[in-house]
Amino acid sequence: MNIGWATMEAFDNRERGSVGSSMIRGRWILEQWHEMYPNEEVEEYVMGKKYDVLVFQKVYWDKMLDAFDGIKVIDICDPDWLEGKDVMKYIEQCDLCTTSTEQLAQYIRKFVSTKVVCVPDRVRLKEFPRRVKHEGRATKAVWFGYSQNHHYITQTLEVLAELGLKLIVISNQSFIPPSTLKLIEIENIKYSTPEVYEQISKCDFYISPERSETDEKGRFKSNNKDLISMSIGVPVVRSADNLDRLMNADERNKQMDRDWLEIQDKWDVKYSVDEFRSLINEISEQKSKRV
Repeated sequence: MNIGWATMEAFDNRERGSVGSSMIRGRWILEQWHEMYPNEEVEEYVMGKKYDVLVFQKVYWDKMLDAFDGIKVIDICDPDWLEGKDVMKYIEQCDLCTTSTEQLAQYIRKFVSTKVVCVPDRVRLKEFPRRVKHEGRATKAVWFGYSQNHHYITQTLEVLAELGLKLIVISNQSFIPPSTLKLIEIENIKYSTPEVYEQISKCDFYISPERSETDEKGRFKSNNKDLISMSIGVPVVRSADNLDRLMNADERNKQMDRDWLEIQDKWDVKYSVDEFRSLINEISEQKSKRV
């Protein structure tokens, strides 16, 4: 089968490397697929080329969904219905919907007849510089992500200030803390890949506050930034208690080793390749039986 992968980044004419989901759920999967199955035809979508399968990675393409008569897979990684998109309509036009989290899958299943399967975000380990060792008392925390999520940082500032930590914010826009919370040294860095990974590797831990159940959008988000930090060797901090422990270098090194084992066991993108491959083959077999 000839498989074309249409990414949001290309469809929306975004700068290459600027859309995290297109990298995590697009290029990383394709690159790993080529290594694992070099004789199979799978590539980023090329305009005008004929395909047996199209994967629409966060792409809502009315004309192509109507015109294409091969296997159609739509990949959802955000609750885009909250932005006004008729997501369920697009899903109903496809043979399969894949999601980045089980929370998304469970919600979508309530509204569509299309098969919905969670293929979680995973990481391509070749992409990341590995921190060799943590030394001394922690001095720098890091947060990275889109500016619309800056509010997650604010709740951490008082705790970081109490411990005398500097905060590195890597984002598309600078983070300006509320005037009442200017308690901490903050360095803003413009987000770009792959430079962001080297910048993260120089920090002691990544701040990832737990999301509230009332956070309508946040509750569907995947753990991909946690996985990236873990792959680099920078522990993830979700609570003040965890932060106290990880101020110590020995504890950070122990956590780094545990994280690396977990990444290899559960979060290597090779598992996503096999899941997508199996699902597409299953649909192909079902369709051939109906002909």
